[in-house]
Amino acid sequence: MPPSWTAPTKRLVSVAVVFLALFIVYLARGILTPVVLGSLLALMLAPLIAFLHARLHLHRGLAVAVTYLLLVGAIVAIPLVFVPALVKSAAALDFPAILDQMTAWAISTLESFRTFGLFGTSVDLSSSIDPVIAALEEGGQGLDIDFGVVFGGAWAVTSAVFSGVVVFLTSTILVLVISVYVSASVDQEARNGWYRLVPAAFVPEARILGARVGRIWTDYLRGQLTVALVVAVFTTVVLFGLGVPGALVLGVMGGFFNIIPTFGPIFAGVVAALVALVQGSTRFDVSNVVFALIVVGAYILIQQIESNLITPRILGGAMAVSPLAILIGILVGFSAAGVVGAVVAVPVVATGREVLGYVMAKLVDEDPYPDGAPAPRPTMKERWEKIRPGTSDDADDAEREEADEAP
Repeated sequence: MPPSWTAPTKRLVSVAVVFLALFIVYLARGILTPVVLGSLLALMLAPLIAFLHARLHLHRGLAVAVTYLLLVGAIVAIPLVFVPALVKSAAALDFPAILDQMTAWAISTLESFRTFGLFGTSVDLSSSIDPVIAALEEGGQGLDIDFGVVFGGAWAVTSAVFSGVVVFLTSTILVLVISVYVSASVDQEARNGWYRLVPAAFVPEARILGARVGRIWTDYLRGQLTVALVVAVFTTVVLFGLGVPGALVLGVMGGFFNIIPTFGPIFAGVVAALVALVQGSTRFDVSNVVFALIVVGAYILIQQIESNLITPRILGGAMAVSPLAILIGILVGFSAAGVVGAVVAVPVVATGREVLGYVMAKLVDEDPYPDGAPAPRPTMKERWEKIRPGTSDDADDAEREEADEAP
């Protein structure tokens, strides 16, 4: 039998491996976002691949190919179906009036800060604020046109837009390629290979931890997409009923920004309130100020329904994380990785809670999973029964009570 490493050697190698992994992540920071997005996409498509492979008995490679062909088809078909309706809805928005209203609000706000009192002393900031007010008031005025500057600016804008489109398409293709490779390589055999790296005595716990963390991510990602779709449809219907111009665009925006916890719904509500304040209602004869307040109230009601009825039914208790921890996670994630970091902040915090719970249990020599592996994932029928109105935990409790009372 070959000689074993000493305890100091094992600790030294463990620390070296951790630093090497961090150094590799640092070197790969430029492509980290596409890798994360590709992995998340593969995670969301994994159930469909598993269905095609296990139920329809397709070869795994063929199942992956069919899944991603369907995805590409949806990416092409959805804009063809919805873009005309979105363009028609956006045409109802008076963007110049909205911009003028925002400019007027900015000017009035700045004027209120030209001079103010502080501890009995008058502070004059007019020398700093007046140039900004003058620039806002004179924006877009004047007929002295320098065509060289105009065409130069137009060329610069065109180049920037073209470069942005190229970068977006390149990033999208890269994400799809990474996702295909992840889906093709991460199967049951590959997962078993990863668990071989864990000491045999800890493999059962590692499998349970992996299953719980995997369920956090899959439930959150699919749940958030479902919630976003429900919120988009509900918001569109409510805004259309109130007579808000551009209801479809604002509804889609509400569903999209709902993916970003806390701050996303606030931003969507502010945009809708601004549209209501500027353009008013197409159905009710009320002042724009009153109508804007009605729209704000509608958004608050939608968020209450989403937070207390829709999300608990779809996500369940998998994301039972402290609101303070979520807020800190969103801020840290946004500062580290922008919008992507803010979107994945909640599952990252939940994963950290899960791993920390396991580590703390092992430190005090307790069984981290006394209940064993998590329960099997519910079927589509069971999920529908849970989401469908009229089915709730109260009904389940009633059924259990009847079963207990039965002889």
